[in-house]
This record gives sequence, C-alpha cells and structure tokens, in this order.
Amino acid sequence: MKVSVVIPAYNAAETIADTLESLLDQTYTDWEAIVVDDGSTDRTVEVVSEYIQRDKRISIFSQENQGLSGARNSGVRLAQYDWLLFLDSDDWILPSYLQRMTDAIRSDPSLDVVYCGWAYALPDGELVFPQLPCLTGDLFIPFSQYCVSVVHTFLVPRSLVLALGPFNTTMRSCEDWSLWQRIARTGARFGAVTEILAAYRTRPDSLSRNGQRLLKDGTYTLVQGHRPDPQVQPPHPLYGDGAPEEDLVKCKFDLLCACAGYLIGGGKDAKPLLEQLQGETCSVLQPEEVAQCVVIHALVSASRPREQWTQVWADCQPLYLDFLKALEQHSGTENLVDPSYLLAQKRLKHYVQAPSAGHNRSVYQNNLTGWTSHNRISPTYKMKNLIKRSVWTAPLMIPALREPMQQMRQTLVKQGYVQPPQHPSRDPKKHFEQLFTDHPDPWSYTNQYEQTKYEQTMELLPNRPIGKALELACAEGHFTIQFAPMVGELLATDISETALERCRQRCEEAEIDNVEFQCLDFLTETITGRFDVITCSEVLYFAGERESLKPVVENIANALNPEGYLVMTHSNVLIDDPKSTGFDWDHGFGAKYIGEAFASSPKLKFVKELRTPLYRIQLFQRCDKKSVFSDNKPDVVEFLKEIEYQHLPPDIAQDITYPSAKPLTVLTYGSINPANQDGQGITPETFENHLRYLAGQGYRSETVQSWGYSALANRSGFQKPVAIVFDSAYADIPEYALPLLEKYGFSATVLLYAEEVGKTAATCADTGKTIDLMTWQQVRQLQGEGLQFACRGLNRQGADSSNGLELWRQAAEAKATLESELGDMVSTFAYSQPAMGPATQYLIGLAGYDFAIALNKHDMHDQSGKQASVLSLPCLRLDSQTNIETALS
Repeated sequence: MKVSVVIPAYNAAETIADTLESLLDQTYTDWEAIVVDDGSTDRTVEVVSEYIQRDKRISIFSQENQGLSGARNSGVRLAQYDWLLFLDSDDWILPSYLQRMTDAIRSDPSLDVVYCGWAYALPDGELVFPQLPCLTGDLFIPFSQYCVSVVHTFLVPRSLVLALGPFNTTMRSCEDWSLWQRIARTGARFGAVTEILAAYRTRPDSLSRNGQRLLKDGTYTLVQGHRPDPQVQPPHPLYGDGAPEEDLVKCKFDLLCACAGYLIGGGKDAKPLLEQLQGETCSVLQPEEVAQCVVIHALVSASRPREQWTQVWADCQPLYLDFLKALEQHSGTENLVDPSYLLAQKRLKHYVQAPSAGHNRSVYQNNLTGWTSHNRISPTYKMKNLIKRSVWTAPLMIPALREPMQQMRQTLVKQGYVQPPQHPSRDPKKHFEQLFTDHPDPWSYTNQYEQTKYEQTMELLPNRPIGKALELACAEGHFTIQFAPMVGELLATDISETALERCRQRCEEAEIDNVEFQCLDFLTETITGRFDVITCSEVLYFAGERESLKPVVENIANALNPEGYLVMTHSNVLIDDPKSTGFDWDHGFGAKYIGEAFASSPKLKFVKELRTPLYRIQLFQRCDKKSVFSDNKPDVVEFLKEIEYQHLPPDIAQDITYPSAKPLTVLTYGSINPANQDGQGITPETFENHLRYLAGQGYRSETVQSWGYSALANRSGFQKPVAIVFDSAYADIPEYALPLLEKYGFSATVLLYAEEVGKTAATCADTGKTIDLMTWQQVRQLQGEGLQFACRGLNRQGADSSNGLELWRQAAEAKATLESELGDMVSTFAYSQPAMGPATQYLIGLAGYDFAIALNKHDMHDQSGKQASVLSLPCLRLDSQTNIETALS
C-alpha cells in the first residue's frame, strides 16, 4: 500500500526542514509528499525545492492563501495514493511511523482508520506529556466529546476524506476534529498503534493557542456531534441524531478549561472565555480535572523548556486564581477554587519531576513506548464511570444546590437563553417505542421490589366491587394480569405498540379475557370514557416540566366516574426533597410533587398515601363537591420495613442517593479465576455475587483518590461509596474481573509492586506459589478502561518499618518508577506490614503520596490520619469464605 503525505505550509521556512527530514528517515518507502505552499512570503518554497532535488517523492504546489483547511483540501485533490497522512509543516513523525501504521492496516483489513500515540515537543526538542491511544473500534461517542488525537497521528483512506470532507474552510481550528467526527459517525472502525510515533511542536504563535477561537470552533464541533449532520449520508443507525444531549454542556466546560490553559500560559486573561458559555452552567466540575487540564495546556502554550516550568507557573498563578473564581461563580460548582488551586501545585511538581524522554529523535521511540497518559481535554473516557451532569440535571450531588439549580434551569428556559434538552418527555412515544423494542422487560418487572409495589397498590384500593377500570401505561402487562381479576372490565393502555402487544400476549397466556387494549398517549391525548378506578404507575415524570402536569391532572380527573378512585405509584426523586432518600434522576419532579399537583385539583380528594423511602402510593377519589375549607391532606402510612433494594437492576439501584454521606468502604480482592477453590482467591461467580449485592444496596464506585480529594476539599460525594482494590496485578483481571466490573458499573484500583514492572510472574511470599501477572500492555489497556493504579511498594519483601529512612526511600523510588511507566500520578500507597502508625504514615506522605490504605486494618493505628501527612483508610479483605453482607455490616 502507498501513502500520500499532505503538508500544508505557510511561512514555514524555519520548521519544514524537520518535517521533511522525518519523512526521509522513514523505514517504509512507498510514499509521496505533497507540500501545498499556501501563499508563503518567506523562504518556504526555496527550502522545499532543495528537498525536491534530494528526493523526487517530494513535490510542491503553490496557491494563493486559503488557510490551513484550503491547503489540505488542495493536497487531497492532488494526492495519487489511496491512503492519506496530514502532516503539518511544524510537526514530524518518527522513523517507524509509516511501517508500523501500514502493518496495522494489513494485519486487520476490517479497519477503516488507524492512529498512533504522540507527544508534545518543546523548543529544545524534549518530548513531554506523551499520549498513547487506548480507544479502538467505533469512536463516535468519544469524538462527540473531545478530539481523540492530533491530526498527524491518523492514517485514513482518501476515499473517506473525499466522501465526508472537505475540511471546513470557515474554521481556523478544530477542522480536523470535525472531519474525524464525521468519519466516526458512519460507524467506521478505528485501530490503534500503541506507540509514540508522532511529535507535536509547541509554539506560542500556533493557531491552536488562540483560546477564544479554539473554544468557538470546538463548541461548534461539539454541537455538531450532538445534532444530525447532513454531511454524513448515511450515518450509522445509532448516530443519526448525534450523541446524547446530556453530555454536551459538560464537554463544553472541559473544552473551556483547555482553552483557559492556553490563554493563561500565554499570560492572558481567561475569564472572557466564559462569555461564550453565557447561560450555561455545569455544577459538577471536578477540581482535580480542572487543575490537570489547565496546568498541562498552560505549560504547552508557554512553550518553554522543562527547567523553566516552575517559574512559568509562578507567573501564571494570579491568572489561574482569577479564572477559578470566575469559573466557580459561572458554573455553579461549589468549593472549586481552593482544591483546584492546591492540586495545580501538586500537578506541576509531578510534571517537573517526570522522567525525560531525551532529545535525540532516533531514540524517541524506545524511550516513549512505556508511556501513556490521560491528559486529554476530557481526562479519562469511560462514560459509565463518569458523572455526567449539567444545568439540566435537576438532582445534584450537593443537596444545597439542587433547588437553586432547578430554579435556574427554569429561568434560563423561560428567558430564552437556552433550549430544553432532548429529554424523553420531548418525544415520549419515540422514546418508549425504542425502549421496548430494544429491551424487553427493561425494568425487570418480576423482581421482588416491583412485586411488593404491585401488592401494596392493590391493597390500597377500597374493598368494594370495581365495574370498569383503566390502566394507564400498562407496559408489558405484569401488573395487568394481577389487577384484571379484581375488576369487571379493564382497559389496558400504553404509548408503545410493542409494549401493548406483549401485554396482550401475556393476558392470553394467562387466559384472561376481560381486558381490552388501546394505544394511548394520555399525556397529550384525551382519555375517552368514564371509569370506576384508574391506575397509573411510574410514568407521570415524563410530562416534562411541572407546568405540563396540570392538564394531565385535569385529563385523568375527568375520566373518573363520580366517587371513582385513582391510585398511583411513583418513585421519590431528589428534586422534590434533596434531604431525603430518593433517585438521582433527571426529572422535573417526583412522587411528592405529583401528589401535590393532584391534590390541588378541585375534583379530587387526597384520601391516603403510603410512603416508603423510595416511592409513594397515592389514593385519590373523584369528589366534585370538595369543600373549599378542606386542606386536602391524606391519611399517611409510613412503611419503614426494609425494602428489597438488592432486587433492583444495577443501573436503577445505583441511582439511589441517601440523605447523609458515609465513609468510604475499601474492599480488597486477590485473584479472580474459575480455578480458585482453595481460599487463595475467589471465583468469578462469587465476585459477581458481591458486585450484584453492592449495586443492589446502592453502593457506587469510587477510588481512594477521588473520594479522598473530595473529602479533603470538604465536598459532597457519593452517599454510599465503595472502592474495589486488587492486591496485585493478577493476569486474570482483564479476562474475568473487568467484564463483571463493567456489567455492574464499578471501577477498581490495582496495586502494583514497582520492581515487578515488565515481569509476567512473581512468587507469593506467603504460599511460595507462582502468581501470573499482567503485561504492561494489559495494564495500559485497563488504564484506558478507567481503572486506576496504586503502589504497594518496591517489591514483595517490603521495607523494615523500623528503618524510617529505608521505608521512605523505597516508597519514593517505587512512586517514581510507577509514574514513569503509567504517565500519571500515583497518589495512593498500600501498606501490608504491621504497625502503620502515625510515624509510618508521615513517611509515606513525605515520599509524595496523598493517601494510604492498610490491607490489614488491625495493623493501622491512626485511621483518621490527622496526625499524619496522608489520609489513611482500613481495608476489608474478601475471599471465598466471606459473606459480603455480614462483612459490610
């Protein structure tokens, strides 16, 4: 296969020689280079002409200035070969680039595009902030959130660019991101070469350093990814309407922080950037993410050698502090300034001390193959493990902000600053038809939790004959077949034809013949007929805004016979009462407000309400002559018996939020393998049982680092946080543990011994058995999946805790070793030897760690960490003999 390299050049005389030299150094020879001179006024043409004399594979085409996109488009038209590489005139590629990339394509013909790792190049030639690719396959969702990689890391078919291009000439930045996003929207498969093969030169005058323009063009691209794109015909069936709307605002603020870093690093005020996000807020910004993003982009923008970074950041700090204050006020994120400011200092220290990759281009590849990084605009991509919130998310993690944010949401919509999100309430018929088509029994109606609600709903009805009844939102008929025997005639209705057909089939199988079926959207359509009883469960949230519920109340009330009854079951949603237990759902109201709305109807009397921690069952009666002096308060029954939460599907149970925060629970595991029957580890079946129990009990996945930073910053976090820790890098984690973690929505932390780096086996000191370990390729793959890593020491022998100097030395050396391999901070130390008292914790803090966990909790004396320099936590060890319910209690 042959590759056409398109090199747009405008006044590039100072840098293009390095670019062309990197092509001449390629070990792969089947290429051509097309330099598009875009109206240069310096010696660019002369420099390129000298290289043309040296190698006829290089050619030049001159045109009037059309900008970067125009020059690339010209190069695409001139290209003779089937594969394209877009290489800017101030960047370069490493000698094995073309060989490794073409090998990847040949080895997997199903790939449409392939990309590699890259690093920033400082003015003195040092490569910093290296970034290895960890995403493959269908990448539309990542590209809808951020630009996955830089332009010259991609090798792409010319046919795809012609079909989905050209580059947008109205954009001065992000035009490459826009193209990759369009390509990904088709369902194209991306492959990755996990090596650093490209260098991206840092230059203060680069177009991408224009923070204002980058934010404008980047926001345009983000919006493009969350809307239909007429340029992509046909799109992949899943992506015709773009990415989920709820991610958009958070992505804009992620981009904002990167642009702010560019401006701050150039000595400019970043606060005006917020004007571009006028009317948009994001109350869940993470201090550590903001700090990391701004510091990296500020250092890149400053474009100074590493030894000057400390002074560079000292000059940047006043601008950074001003930006943080403005960001906190604008975004609505509480307690952002202080922790972000302090974490930036810690990040800077880490980056200044990070190992150098050297300056000789010929050894770059060898020195960088051990690097990876999560320093993208969106620091870590793993959707299910990230908190995705925006101004639209009414239930927020910080209770004090929930009601004000809901009021702000309503105000912004009324004043026309922003449009409501694409919530299911915008088109409920389409939403529910798609839901039931894709997921039969989407809420697991047969579980004990749902059955308890059904029984309580029927018990709340008065004990008298029911002639004609109406069931609103019957879904697939699980409640229908239990309710039908209690009535003379039942009309079962639902908005989804698919659900209604399943309800019909279920009634036929149960030999129930007193049920008729009707497709009905009672939120917008008038209910015809009169009924003695109407039931309505778990559906009224989809009316949308609170004002939208009023006509629905009138519609249902009018459908009741005189003295007829309405019984409804709905869940408690945090927007109604942030201080109580409830579901953290993106609805405008929950059961509490629904009850209040129906009680305000002059036609309905609020008779009775059964209240549980998670839902309310409400009974109303048609009463046209209700006294104006009545306060219409129901007879309330508090049902405090323990509910079978563990039977809820994990994706629903994980949305439960409790009224008060609890300490972090740290659970440690050994090997996860079907062969584990001897107590040394556990089987996947046992591990799944544990995860299922945790999900059912409302535990949410945390890491020691994220929980600890939240605790130190005095911020609210998950109400039942749990950290899952593997005490070694067992080889069976990717095969057996990872799929189960993903299934139940949990992440994990893996403990590493620094001297085991690169090894695939070790000897257990306790048993003498050989332990199979992950390779570094597997470790980095897990890192890309969102798992984190902590240090367990230099080796399995450990340091003598009585020798403080040696303990400190080994801990510090282990930290430096692991950080050089992982390309990220290692903030947590795991101590397994006795006597982890204040002195030991203090030494671990001096070695650079922020947190420590004691694998044997009886060995840790100062659990509060108040007298030490690290925040320390005990661990609960789980094995095949452990009953998790008993252990947690």
